[in-house]
Amino acid sequence: MHEHIAMCAHLDTTTGQRNPTPASNLVLAQPQPFNGTRGAAAKAFVGQIGLHAIAYPKRFPTDASQVEFAVLFMKDYTATWCQLYLDKVFNGEPVFVNDFLKDFRSSLFDQNRRHHAECYG
Repeated sequence: MHEHIAMCAHLDTTTGQRNPTPASNLVLAQPQPFNGTRGAAAKAFVGQIGLHAIAYPKRFPTDASQVEFAVLFMKDYTATWCQLYLDKVFNGEPVFVNDFLKDFRSSLFDQNRRHHAECYG
């Protein structure tokens, strides 16, 4: 996770160097709704959510706002899966995006692939 944060911070600082257009003019498509398909679809969803958080920091200034945004695009199984985080938001309890992402990865990334890589890689 620390590598992801460092990479995002690096991307955030280099974006203006590569593209002279102000970030406020950047328009991203909404993330695709996520239904719980493991593997590449889950990773793509996390990437889409993270990209929005980086591209629009004023829209997502808090961990709770980032989690709320992700939850908006979760359906089917994942809508049930994220209920714990949604309840915390509704109850005014602290919500941490790193905890959300860690739980998301452990629940929805392809565990067989990781196991295969650890055993044979």
